[in-house]
Amino acid sequence: MKVLLDANIPYSLQEIFPTGYNVFHVKDLNLANAQDQEIAEWAKKNKAVIVSRDLDFANINNFPPENYIFLQCAKYKKSFSKFYLQDREIRNT
Repeated sequence: MKVLLDANIPYSLQEIFPTGYNVFHVKDLNLANAQDQEIAEWAKKNKAVIVSRDLDFANINNFPPENYIFLQCAKYKKSFSKFYLQDREIRNT
């Protein structure tokens, strides 16, 4: 699974994803200052889930769910998030 972390997500959060996830941060792709549409197009082209705290991605008129996958991220603790993702990975196998 490919995951794209938006600029408002800490770079270090890449560490919480289990092995097998291809995690990109907008900084790595020269998209740190890009508009939401450009970020969304990269995610669509590369079949990546967008992880962001930006509610603009939740606007289904601009980013229809059939074309984009968006995961809203609120407050998080790195240790809890890592445990949660590993638990989800085990349940989905």
